[in-house]
Amino acid sequence: MGLGGYPWSVAIRDFVAAIFAAAREQDVEVGRVLWLQALGHETIYAHAEAEVLFLRIVVDYSGWLGLNEDSGAELAPPAFSRLEEIHTPTLVLVGQLDNRGCCKISDELCRRIPGAEKKCCRASVI
Repeated sequence: MGLGGYPWSVAIRDFVAAIFAAAREQDVEVGRVLWLQALGHETIYAHAEAEVLFLRIVVDYSGWLGLNEDSGAELAPPAFSRLEEIHTPTLVLVGQLDNRGCCKISDELCRRIPGAEKKCCRASVI
């Protein structure tokens, strides 16, 4: 989920697992409803334009990841533990309306990638 090795809270990991389980065991639409209720979306719902865009993303998503096993191989060691090894110009984009998780990750990327530059966009980047 996202940046490999990032220490998501147990609450977030459990919530994402519940979304995927609902999509598999009930229906993709049930998973979508849970996604819309996910923690950290307060900034999105506080702005009508961002809310419309977010709703479009969720409604348009096929639910593939919830219905299928992720065949992607995890890096060993995970990417999160190796951010200091990045030695190329890095631009980290974050939307001023992104959820709290995206904002925390962008801060961590900028703190740990040497010379990383952060730009805040007027809307959500997701």
